[in-house]
Amino acid sequence: MRKRYGIQAYIKRRGAQVVMLQETHLLKKEGAALQRRWRGQVYNTTYSAFSRGVLIWIRPGVPFQEHKVIVDEEGRYIILCGKLHGRDIALINLYAPNTDQPEFLNRLSRHLLSITEYPLVIGGDFNCIPDVILDRSHPPATFPCP
Repeated sequence: MRKRYGIQAYIKRRGAQVVMLQETHLLKKEGAALQRRWRGQVYNTTYSAFSRGVLIWIRPGVPFQEHKVIVDEEGRYIILCGKLHGRDIALINLYAPNTDQPEFLNRLSRHLLSITEYPLVIGGDFNCIPDVILDRSHPPATFPCP
């Protein structure tokens, strides 16, 4: 809980208007409590207290009108469609698996194809590396970026 308060304070000090967080590790009851505490508009996925979860927070006073929300049942992405400052937009926050999981990409692609009328803003962690030879932080990965 202390970490969440620290993150919230940091975000507010920086003056962020729209925030996308990954690996939130929220349970349903914690997501509801966070919505009460953070004010503004909070959209989040839940999975377990130990893995996954993403969150989109829109600061109070930011003119956003929600049209549609798509939440991944595995807690890996949230797609938020609406009007921001009077313009259509889809905010997508994702936390991709760190292994090659085509079913995740297929599921995400199907959802993205269902909202083609919205310009996309995608944030998050794709969990892939651009060049397996240059990545020396750990043994060579088997999941390079496409």
